Amino acid sequence: MSKTVPSFWESEYLIKEDFNMRLRDDAPEELKEEFKKWMEENDCLCLENNEKKESNR
Repeated sequence: MSKTVPSFWESEYLIKEDFNMRLRDDAPEELKEEFKKWMEENDCLCLENNEKKESNR
């Protein structure tokens, strides 16, 4: 069974970084929902409001 490529993947709102990807704040709500759902379904870490977690060392 193959998965389809999500619509946000080639969107100008997607920001791809080393070991991270996120949507720009001005992305449409529909795209944000699709991104959030995809992240949850694929067991990806998702940080709200682009916050970065500090290590607990």
